[in-house]
Amino acid sequence: MAVSWANINLSIPNDLTVENDESHYISKPRPPTGLYVTYAGFHRAIGDEGPYLRFLAYNGTPDPINYRGFGAEMPFPNIVGKGREVLGTFRCGMGSTSHSIDPGKTAEFMLSASDFDAIPKRRELITVGFHLRHEYFSESEVTNSEPFVLPDEFRSAIRRYQHQIYTSE
Repeated sequence: MAVSWANINLSIPNDLTVENDESHYISKPRPPTGLYVTYAGFHRAIGDEGPYLRFLAYNGTPDPINYRGFGAEMPFPNIVGKGREVLGTFRCGMGSTSHSIDPGKTAEFMLSASDFDAIPKRRELITVGFHLRHEYFSESEVTNSEPFVLPDEFRSAIRRYQHQIYTSE
């Protein structure tokens, strides 16, 4: 293995002047506009808490965004893989509550193994969307995440959950 060394001497000239002109600076980045749902990773099971997927929902609109769920972190999901739903279309809303995301704010959502009615294939791309509604609109729209592949550990958790449910009946 050959190693080479370079001795570089850099210096700033003494006569260099810098004017107080900020026109060459790039302007500050602006937050995105619209609604965005982003897959934010997998959380392993700890103690009695089962594993879950994390999502971030950003509200880049000027109005509050409303959604329903069984808690602020558990809105009703819409899970799709290869054009087919891997979640049943009907979810009972009894006991659900309304929540909102203020303009410019982000909410964290969780998805557990029990939210899946089918196990996506090993390398299957899925998207997860949530029913989000502008405060002044009567109908919600599904805002989807980018496609991603479920971690194998989470797929195993879905399999264990389904085995537990179907063998206890």
